[in-house]
Amino acid sequence: MSTSTTTILHVRATTRTSPGAFLAGAAGPAQAIAAVPGLIWKVWILDEAASELGGVYLFASRAQAQAYVDGPIVEHLRHDPRVARVEHRMWDTHALSALTRAPEAVPAAAEKEVA
Repeated sequence: MSTSTTTILHVRATTRTSPGAFLAGAAGPAQAIAAVPGLIWKVWILDEAASELGGVYLFASRAQAQAYVDGPIVEHLRHDPRVARVEHRMWDTHALSALTRAPEAVPAAAEKEVA
């Protein structure tokens, strides 16, 4: 069982156009995503050959990740005519992540080294 409360969310979209071209105009959506409650970070991903793009997100809680999936940003993506399909999956993180230098563990590890 996980002792951490953070949640990883993976969102993947299959596009009808070049994922790179799709993301070229994504500065506005990126700013909106950065302001989502509970978001700790997002890594943008794309695979031009498979016409896929998406992200790996770390949220402070599963409820906040679910609120993002159910919210207007993902809803807009689902209805974008350039997008054929949107899928998502969530995982809870585990405390062992600190031993493998997961980003959310870095501040806690740094505090221990200073003390």
